[in-house]
Amino acid sequence: MKNLLLIFLILTPAFLLASSPEEDFFRKSRQTNINGMYVLGSWAIANMAIGAVGMSRTEGQTRHFHQMNFAWNAVNLGIAGFAMWNFAQHDISAMPFPELADDHLRIKWLYLINAGIDVLYMAAGAYMWHRSQQPGAKRPQMLEGFGKAVVLQGGFLLVFDAAMYLMQQRNEKMFPGVISAVIAL
Repeated sequence: MKNLLLIFLILTPAFLLASSPEEDFFRKSRQTNINGMYVLGSWAIANMAIGAVGMSRTEGQTRHFHQMNFAWNAVNLGIAGFAMWNFAQHDISAMPFPELADDHLRIKWLYLINAGIDVLYMAAGAYMWHRSQQPGAKRPQMLEGFGKAVVLQGGFLLVFDAAMYLMQQRNEKMFPGVISAVIAL
């Protein structure tokens, strides 16, 4: 009898703390997004620091490269900060599952759309860089520096957005049927 009581006391907290697959999925999805914003914010801070130092110590196209990296990452830092603030404003335990499913899908597809836009950034940067080499180009050093920076930043964002999309796809596979079941509610 003592052993049965002991087993009951040990297992009761586990049953009380157990969560549903839906709750586990949405927590995993949210944490993936939060971790991604830490990566984006860290990339932004590092690029802004390097850009600030680089702008003060270089000239010509290299200075413009650092200038664009600084400006681009001021925007990235704003995006990461706003996303983190937004996540902090919404307690997922208080949100209905259909709303959480919509949020998850919207963000997941936003990563995929952004990956397409990142390719356009890289193409625009490559065009500026190419244009800087053409005879008669106006402000060739600025075009070259900005072009190289936009290719770099677009490349990072392409990898970032594709990775975030794929991680959210993996999350859905770890919890099969959760999204379709919740949407059907």
